[in-house]
Amino acid sequence: MLRALPAWAALEKHFEKMKGLHLRQLFAETPRRGERLAAEGAGIYLDYSKNCITDETLRLLLQLAREAGLQERIEAMFRGDRINVSENRSVLHVALRAPRGASILHDGRNVVPEVHAVLDKMADFANRVRSGAWKGHTGRRIRNVINIGIGGSYLGPEMAYRALRPFSRLLFPEIPPDHPAIGAMIMNIAANMLGLSNAATPLGIKAMEELQTLNPEKDTASNAMVTFMALNTAGIQFIPATIIGVLAAAGAKAPTAIIPTTLIATFCGAVAAVTTAKVLQRFFPVCAAAVTPEDAE
Repeated sequence: MLRALPAWAALEKHFEKMKGLHLRQLFAETPRRGERLAAEGAGIYLDYSKNCITDETLRLLLQLAREAGLQERIEAMFRGDRINVSENRSVLHVALRAPRGASILHDGRNVVPEVHAVLDKMADFANRVRSGAWKGHTGRRIRNVINIGIGGSYLGPEMAYRALRPFSRLLFPEIPPDHPAIGAMIMNIAANMLGLSNAATPLGIKAMEELQTLNPEKDTASNAMVTFMALNTAGIQFIPATIIGVLAAAGAKAPTAIIPTTLIATFCGAVAAVTTAKVLQRFFPVCAAAVTPEDAE
């Protein structure tokens, strides 16, 4: 058991010693703390200097990892050992993320080609659904997808979707709540909030395409399209991940220091943009999105 290890007992004693310390004291006592307690890899910059930890904390955590055999367990997973003892099988998450040329053996067989064969089928299916080549039971293009899943890869998007959905009814009352445009707009806004502009762009394009299907005047933007464009252009950013990455790569000492000012600036910009769009819609009406019974389905 993890709690029975000597390193765990040492960490408990260390916690009692550390819990009375203030972060300001740690920064005052540790030169270049913001640089030393940071790590970077695969385009991700991690700044953990704002946590109540010291070099001793890190030493004890590493000692706990050694006593628990973490490195050996990692190596066993990459080897394809049957570390899932409840089902007596390998844990092949690493194979799912491996590049095509990699080799991960399971019972003497390289499973990476099989993994990529399935991924290729998934990509082909998704592309055919998006392009309209894959029709539904009625012979019409598929516009609604039911996502069934578990785990963090599903719960994260669901959390963002549920949190933002009430606001979509306020901003876009003319759009049916279950129309694909709502989902695309919500995910675009969520991506912008995290500063993931590369991910937000295709979602924004998809949202505009779906809004255009409800637009009775195809050569004129609807009210919903104008409001979405204003919100997308001046979107609120909680974590400007792209800019933080650029600053970190350029050697900035505190690349995350821009978060508060970015949040304030983008919040004010988003409020101003949406307010202006709504006010102008009253004085210069633009066609509202047309909702047909077929769309409402």
